[in-house]
Amino acid sequence: MYINRKSAFTLIELIVVVMMIWILMMATTMYLWWSDEKRKAIEAQWCANSIWWEINNFLFYTLTSKNLKLSENVFIFPNYYIVEFTWWNGSFCSSGDMCDKINLSYSTWDSPSDIKIYKTLSISDTCNQNNQLKFYWSWADEKYIIMNKWFSPKNINDKNVFYVSGNNSIALTWDVIVGLCLNKDCDKPKEIWKFVADARSQTISFRNCKFYDNDDQTKCKTREGCQIYDSSDSTICQRY
Repeated sequence: MYINRKSAFTLIELIVVVMMIWILMMATTMYLWWSDEKRKAIEAQWCANSIWWEINNFLFYTLTSKNLKLSENVFIFPNYYIVEFTWWNGSFCSSGDMCDKINLSYSTWDSPSDIKIYKTLSISDTCNQNNQLKFYWSWADEKYIIMNKWFSPKNINDKNVFYVSGNNSIALTWDVIVGLCLNKDCDKPKEIWKFVADARSQTISFRNCKFYDNDDQTKCKTREGCQIYDSSDSTICQRY
C-alpha cells in the first residue's frame, strides 16, 4: 500500500532554527553596539591571526624542506627559509619603526646570501585593513630570522639552525609587536598581539594581550601564555 507522506519540520527542528537566528541577531547587535575602537581591535586580531597562519605554514615548509612554487612550472629548493618581519616601501624598517609588510624569503646558496622574496604578507592585501595594523620589532636594524632546511645544522662547527642574522648576543627570543592604528597618523598604536620567535623551541608563536596598562591603555601589561614577568618591568615577559 502506498502512503503519501508529506515532509514537515518537527518541533525540535523549528526550535533549533529559531535559536540559530537568535544567536546570529545577538552577535550582530553586540558588534554594532561595540565602540569603534573595539570593533577595529577585533578585526585586527582576525587579520593578525591570518598572517600568523601564513608564517606558521612557512615554518612547516622549512621543517619538511618543501620546495617553493614560484610560477606554474618553476620550483626552487631553498637551503634557507627566511622571515623578514618588517618592511616599508620595499626596504627594511629600522628598529622601533612601524612597518606594514612581512616577507617570506629564501636563499638557495650554501650560506644565507642572495636572499629572494617568495611571498609578501601585507596588511592591505592579506586583511583589507587599510593599513590599520603596523609591526615593530625588538632587535637591531636589518635583522631577520634565518631557518636551515629541516632545522638541521650545516656542519659540526655551526650549530645555528634558527637564529637572527648578525645577532651576536645570547638572546634566544625576539619579539615583533603588532600594533593597531587608532588614528590616521598612527602616532600611538595600541599593542594587541605579539609574535614571539623562540630559538629554543624553533617556533614563532602568537601572544594576545589580556590586560592593558592603567596609565597607558595602548601598552600591553599582561599577555596570554606568560608565566613569569620581569620584577622591575611588568610589561616584559621573562619566560613563556
